[in-house]
Amino acid sequence: MSREIKFRAWDKIQKEMLFSSTGEYPDFRSDTQHIKIVHDGVLFADAPDMGYYGGGDWSYLDGEFEIMEYTGLKDKNGRKIYEGDLVYVLQWKNKYKVIFDDGMFKASGKAKFSLITIMGEVKCEVIGNIYETPELIHGT
Repeated sequence: MSREIKFRAWDKIQKEMLFSSTGEYPDFRSDTQHIKIVHDGVLFADAPDMGYYGGGDWSYLDGEFEIMEYTGLKDKNGRKIYEGDLVYVLQWKNKYKVIFDDGMFKASGKAKFSLITIMGEVKCEVIGNIYETPELIHGT
């Protein structure tokens, strides 16, 4: 069994979320920029229509993007759950932050547990993420 490998990136400077294409080296594009994850870092171009090696200046970035992986799981509404998401577990009436810890995706809050373990037993809903809705972190 395989799962879909996807990423998203939070641009700490522009304060926007970029979603990736699929492939060996994921691409992230917005109206103003184009980044690519490569084996040794993040490549950046300030023109969104640049090809991978095509004309223009690419540079390595360090610390300007937070890269988050898709967990392979979806919430009760079919929304993909990524690292950094905030989920609300309906049965427990608690919020949790999605993290990657000890080789697995976990929900962290008043307790810490494997997401895959509880997904068949409880219903959860993505209510935001730690970057775009940081005010929701309180209480996790």
